[in-house]
Formats: sequence, structure tokens, C-alpha cells
Amino acid sequence: MKINILHDHIDPAMGGIENTSFYLLSELHKTMEAEGFAMTRENGYVLPNVCYSACQGARFKKERMRWLSGRCRQDSEAVNIAMNWYSAMPCLLNRLMYGNEYIVLAHGNEVYFPKETIKGIAQKIQYLKRRLATKIFFDHALCVCCNSKYTEGLVRQITGKCHTRIIHPGIHFKETGEVCSDPNMILSIGRLVERKGFQFVIRALPGLLRDHPKLKYYIIGDGPYRSDIEKETAAYGLTDHVVLLGAVSEKMKNDYLEKCAFLIMPSLDLPSQNSVEGFGIVYIEANMYGKYVIGSDSGGIRDAIAKPVYGALLEQVTAASTEQAIQKVLDHYDDLYTKDKIAMRKEWARQHGFAEIARQYLTVIQDNRESQGEKNDCHRFNLFRHRRNSK
Repeated sequence: MKINILHDHIDPAMGGIENTSFYLLSELHKTMEAEGFAMTRENGYVLPNVCYSACQGARFKKERMRWLSGRCRQDSEAVNIAMNWYSAMPCLLNRLMYGNEYIVLAHGNEVYFPKETIKGIAQKIQYLKRRLATKIFFDHALCVCCNSKYTEGLVRQITGKCHTRIIHPGIHFKETGEVCSDPNMILSIGRLVERKGFQFVIRALPGLLRDHPKLKYYIIGDGPYRSDIEKETAAYGLTDHVVLLGAVSEKMKNDYLEKCAFLIMPSLDLPSQNSVEGFGIVYIEANMYGKYVIGSDSGGIRDAIAKPVYGALLEQVTAASTEQAIQKVLDHYDDLYTKDKIAMRKEWARQHGFAEIARQYLTVIQDNRESQGEKNDCHRFNLFRHRRNSK
């Protein structure tokens, strides 16, 4: 089987979909011919099986289409993977031209279409265009792979015709040693946006510091909400207890995951900003180090924190609920870090290693091809094949 992966950037340093693209392609390439097409990135993260383009915008899309068509023309049985629906257009066109099947990944925000954000005719037209384009790409896909049950529900609101399968995001899994935590070190990792809820941890700190004066809160990540976090930190007089680390290397991130007492990311649903947490891979990364996590019952986070032993889910995100959840961890710290519970978290993380995730994608492709074999033979539209047969 040959597989082609499409995304603008295939780069683990960028996180999210870009990280998934990189490691998924790396794993697939170990057992089959798997290639990708992406924009050039000069940061050392390159793969020999990726064709890099220095172009951007329309020129990049044109080059990508030419590259994919060349591969599909050579092998109509090759399967294309669009890492989100924005990358699905060349996959759909090559399905029409050469009969190549494709799958699309759904992550959350890009299929989140809350009507609360629509104001005026122009936005309504844009909203309808996006929903229609998404529906078309999904309906013609072999399968839409959703990162959580929540995201699958969003896809089902767009169309009920497509086949869906839930495959969680993967991590670059590695075996980790014994847990050696600093019980006074709270950690958050994520882009600094309002949705991540880091501001509620800051608001919870004054109450916690009365009983735990040595607590320090470290935040890894950068983004447009940084100035708001800095203002809140100063307003609460917490400059000695809140440390904004900004963007850090993968090694430094792992060092903090290894040292922290626990990880917290109390994310919010923000329909007004078209923003929702589709899954939350950072919880799994923390579990890899045996760490307990605190999240919220928002979006697809329940899929990531699937059992109480992995972490806690806040029903509502407020300063009071956040303080209560942190206090509970600190009060029961030793009980949360028994050998059995640490082992269960690490095993949960191991199940999200990219080797396992790649196997799941291959299973999806094979299962859907088999179950839809006759249907695909009847309905697959190969434009050039029809032209040849009509001569």
C-alpha cells in the first residue's frame, strides 16, 4: 500500500496537527511507501520522504496538486490522507480523476461552527460556504477520522453520510523512569489563549498559597493572551509565584513534565471565538511521565482523561473550582502517586504512541476498503478511465 500525506507543514516543532503529520509519516514509512508534501521549514526537522516546497499560498497549492496527481496517476490504489479538511481539495480532485481513496482527519476547531458567531449577511454566507465545503470533502472520503467522541459529534452535525472512526492524537512515546516530582511545582503547557483557562489557575493561587506558600506555577507556551496573564499575575501580586517560560525546546518541555507535581489545563468552550478543545494531547504527554492531570469536562477532553486515575475533570471552570481541584491533589498527593497508579497512566500514554496510532490508521483504511468494496466498485468515479472506455 502507498500512502500520501498532505498538510501545509510537517514539523514536530510546531505542535498539534503538524506534529502528528511528522510522526505519523515517520511511522508509516517504516513499513510501506509513505510520502508527504509540505512547505520548507529551516529548523532541522526534515524527513527524507517529504517533498518540500519553498512556495506559499496559491503557488504552493498548485505545486502540491501537481505532486499528488503525479503519484495518483502512477497508482490509483494509493490512499491519500488529508490532515484536515483544508488540505482535502487535492484529495477530492484526484479521487475524481484517478479513483484514489482518501481519508480526512477532524480535530475540533476546524469543524466547530457555532451559530453564535454569525453576525450579518457576509458572515452567514461565509459560514454556509465553509459548512458546504466541509460536507463535500467528508461525504467523498473513505473515512473521517475524529480525534474524540466530541469531535465526531461535530462532524455528524455537518453530515450524516460519511463513515467516521475515532482515533486519538498520538505522542512521541518513550519509556520514562521513576517519578521524581517537586510537590510545589504546578505546570501548564499550551498556547496562551483565553480558551486554555490558565487565568483561573492564577486566580486560584492566592487561596492555595495560604497553606502552601512555596507553590510556583510554570506556564510553557506563548500567544496573544500573554499580556492578559501578565496583568492578572501582577494584579494578584503573584510575580514571585508565576513563571511564564514562553516557547521552549522539546527537551526543556519534557524536563518540566518530569519535575512537576501535576499538570493542569482547565480549558473552556468559547463559541464567540470559534474555539474548543478537541482532545488535549498534553494530558497524555504528562501521563507518560506518570503525572496526574487536571482538565475540564469541555470539548473532547473526557476522551483524554478517560478514567479518574489519569486525572480530574472540572464540571465548571471557575477560580473556586480550580482551587478546590488543586487543593485535593495536594491533600492526597501520596495516594495519587502509588506505583500502580503511575503504571496505569504510563500504559495509557503508551497506547497513544505513534506506532500504535499509525496501526489504527492502517486498520481504518483496510476495514473501510473491505466493507465498502462493492459500493466503491460501483460508484468510484475515475474521470480518465471513463474517457478511455468511451473511445
